[in-house]
This record gives sequence, C-alpha cells and structure tokens, in this order.
Amino acid sequence: MGRRDITERPGIVEERGRIGDWELDLVIGGQHKDALITLNERLSGLSLQRWIPSKEADKVAVGVIHLLSPLKAFVH
Repeated sequence: MGRRDITERPGIVEERGRIGDWELDLVIGGQHKDALITLNERLSGLSLQRWIPSKEADKVAVGVIHLLSPLKAFVH
C-alpha cells in the first residue's frame, strides 16, 4: 500500500550526498495507542520528533506534515 522496501530506495539516498533525504521511525507507546514519530535527515543528522495520540495512518501523516512543513525546501 504505497510502501517502498528499503532496498528499493534510490542510490543517491544511500550515498548521503544531499540534504533532504529523511528516514522515519514510529515508536509505539506502552499501551499500543499513542506513538512518537522520529524523522532523521540522513546527511546532516538533524532529528525531529513529535508525539501523536494515535498510531493511525492519518494521525501519522498529519504529524509528519507538521514536522516537515517548515523545512519543505529540504525534503526530497
């Protein structure tokens, strides 16, 4: 469903030669309801985090948009 296996990412991402390639992880809370979004920019090491009240896809999407909106010039 729109997911790409990590082995399918473009070679330029593996090279870490440009700013704007992000990795996302979702840390699920103790009751398996809330979650922590972590975004890491691969070249600079910049790390962003945001707590969300639910691990549902729409909540994750809103959280990611909130984190990356101020940095949209640095997103591929």
